[in-house]
Amino acid sequence: MLVFLQYIVTFASVRSKGVAKAIRSEPTLLVRNGSFCHDAMMRQRVTEDEIMSAARSNGRERLDEVAAVVLESDGTLSIIGKPG
Repeated sequence: MLVFLQYIVTFASVRSKGVAKAIRSEPTLLVRNGSFCHDAMMRQRVTEDEIMSAARSNGRERLDEVAAVVLESDGTLSIIGKPG
């Protein structure tokens, strides 16, 4: 049953831009210029601790070393460091 539903959703999303847009998420900016975007974090249910953990994994110890954090469509957090 689940495989059939997955097939139907995939079939519909390939053939209809409206369906594809409804079921696929867009990347979301969670940190900008070292400051949390709390409204976006609440909408996406991402905590400050999760963002800081991803930043540390990327070699950034402090948020002021981060230009941006983006929650990607696949659920990963992309860390963009400040130059220099």
